[in-house]
Amino acid sequence: MTLGEIRRDLQEIRHYYMMPSVFDDTAKTATPHAVLGKVKLYKDTLLNAPPKLYIIYVLLYEQNNTQAALAEEWGYSPEYVYKMNMALCEYLQQHLNA
Repeated sequence: MTLGEIRRDLQEIRHYYMMPSVFDDTAKTATPHAVLGKVKLYKDTLLNAPPKLYIIYVLLYEQNNTQAALAEEWGYSPEYVYKMNMALCEYLQQHLNA
C-alpha cells in the first residue's frame, strides 16, 4: 500500500467513527460496507504499535480531532503533531505491506 492509499483509508475510517451506528446497523440487514473491514484491519495492526502512535490514531481518527486541535491541547507545535501522524502512516505502511 502507498502512503496515499493509507491516508485515504484513514479518512474513510474517520467517516466511520463519525456515525458508526449508520454503518453497523446497515451491516445487520445488508452487505456490510467495506469500511468495516478497514476499521478492523487498522485497529488490529495498531494493537502492537508504540503507544504514541496508537494514541494519535485514536485521537485523530476515532475521536475525529484535527492535528491543529491536538497541537493546541497538548501544547505541541502543529509540525510535531503532523510528524507524529506521518510516523503513524509509515508504521501502517510498513506493517500492512509485511
